[in-house]
Amino acid sequence: MNVVCVFAIPFFVIQQQQSQIRYRFTLQLNFNQTFINIRNQIQRN
Repeated sequence: MNVVCVFAIPFFVIQQQQSQIRYRFTLQLNFNQTFINIRNQIQRN
């Protein structure tokens, strides 16, 4: 039981960190896309 916990916990932590990084990356992409759209709108007007 203890051996399983020792292996499972680091794996879970790594999964959490990866999903956090992916989430931030997605936010950054969305922000960049929005910024580009706004800039294009301003240039058209």
